[in-house]
Amino acid sequence: MGVKISAIVITMTHLPLVKLTAMTLALTCFAGTAAAQEAVKIATVDLLKVFDSYWKTKLSNDQLKERGTDFDKARVGMIDDINLLREEYNRLNASSKDPANPEEKRADDREKAQGKNLEINRLEQQIIDFNQNAQKTLADRTRGLRKDRLEEIQEVINAKARELGYDLVVDSSQDVVLPRTPTVLYTNSKNDITKIALAELNKDAPEIPDPISTPIPEQESKPTPDPETTVNESPIPPPGTRTPPPDNYPEPTTSPGPFVVPASVENVFKIIFGHATTMVGYDMTTEGKPMILLSEPGDGQVHNFESNPTTLPLLNDGKWLYVDYPGIAIGCIYVALVIREPNTGNMKLPEKWLQENFPDFSQYAVPYWKGFCAPAAFGNVAWALRGKHPNLNPARIFDLDVDATPSLKANMLVGGIKAIPHPDSLAGLMNTKKEGGTNTRGMINGVGEYFRKNDSAEWKIHEPQYLRPTQLLENLRRESSRGAGIVLGMLWGNPAMEDEEKGGALMVVCERNPAQEVDETEPVEDEPKPPGIFYVFGAIILAATTVGLFVILARGRRS
Repeated sequence: MGVKISAIVITMTHLPLVKLTAMTLALTCFAGTAAAQEAVKIATVDLLKVFDSYWKTKLSNDQLKERGTDFDKARVGMIDDINLLREEYNRLNASSKDPANPEEKRADDREKAQGKNLEINRLEQQIIDFNQNAQKTLADRTRGLRKDRLEEIQEVINAKARELGYDLVVDSSQDVVLPRTPTVLYTNSKNDITKIALAELNKDAPEIPDPISTPIPEQESKPTPDPETTVNESPIPPPGTRTPPPDNYPEPTTSPGPFVVPASVENVFKIIFGHATTMVGYDMTTEGKPMILLSEPGDGQVHNFESNPTTLPLLNDGKWLYVDYPGIAIGCIYVALVIREPNTGNMKLPEKWLQENFPDFSQYAVPYWKGFCAPAAFGNVAWALRGKHPNLNPARIFDLDVDATPSLKANMLVGGIKAIPHPDSLAGLMNTKKEGGTNTRGMINGVGEYFRKNDSAEWKIHEPQYLRPTQLLENLRRESSRGAGIVLGMLWGNPAMEDEEKGGALMVVCERNPAQEVDETEPVEDEPKPPGIFYVFGAIILAATTVGLFVILARGRRS
């Protein structure tokens, strides 16, 4: 398809030559003035090397590549939809002109063909809008990530310079791709702090886990570390402190106020999520550094129907269990909803686990969805259940055509595409507000109502229980390894706890009772569709977008 948007990476900008000259003159004057008093200590740092070798820069580049891949998949999905509509239009149009058909049928097919043609025109415009939005989204994302990484690097360099007693730190890097006049013409490197800065920046880098596959039950289990022994190098803010969400995640809709989780279950149920996500596995192989695998509604623009987990570190302060998102965002798990079938068997907990049958739905898949993280998070669970329980297939629930695309089914399941939220969608059942999101009770009631309306078996919600982080993680590992669906409700930051003796995260279990189950219909299979002519059109637009962004970044490096 030519140059993909996923090939774009963030790069560092440099000072223009006029600023370099001014800085050099200022440095000379400063050194001359200070010489009469005391020697000026000057350090050098290869800022380009620091930037490129910083682990979060690499992580940011991976995120950009994933976003580019998401755009590619989304375009193919829209092409599939248009191809299906064109086939249906051609069939109806031919039928409307067939003299062998009665006049009434020809008139009816002619009207239906006109409707299909209008839908085709709408989707064609949607592809154009999508590619324009792809350009803006990726450009904004690139600038934001570059700015964040440079600010983090600047903070570390400033701290190290103060620690080592330097008066000035000068950039000694030389751009080998776009040569420029270097800031430093000569240095003996005795006062170079590049390695020192990199060591400080990369000390919190998580170890990359081995590829995870579903393990056999015989694997040995490793005990979960106690809070006192858990390595917690990423800072947890003080109790009662909020953190902003990760880049491009929706800002919290609740007004500022006391950041406290109440002791009453009823009042906990009133909390509006900062974010909701789906746990699909874990990795405990590195001692003291537990990792959680998420089907994360907030990190992509389109639905992914294959297993595509996001792996993030877990933190534990003895009161809460946290998910350490990129940047300064900390997600405090205050509620966990477990959706399971009866399972009384005992098994040793594996050290690594991945539920490969879970998709990765996006809360941004439809432009008018807002605050739909909870419906998207449970949508991952509902989609996995449909394979075993055909009554839960969205094609049956929403009376969709047998050839409806997976994207259409997922969109209807999560929130709908015309009347938003659709009353039978998860967002509709959870009473999700476009601006206000979903509260805890709304999610739990919505899940119960979804099963009541659509499943042939009864589902029971057990009495909630408060759990401390070590016990919570142990329970989540056990439920995940047994195949349960798990939706985590989080608040951004470190909320205070109203009752620290009895408090903790609330775990709610929703369990299926198959005793009254009736026969279910056969599931409708999802069949992949080949791309059509709009694939070339989309590729051209995205290739032009890529070239434009590269030129912008290249100019930034020259300037």
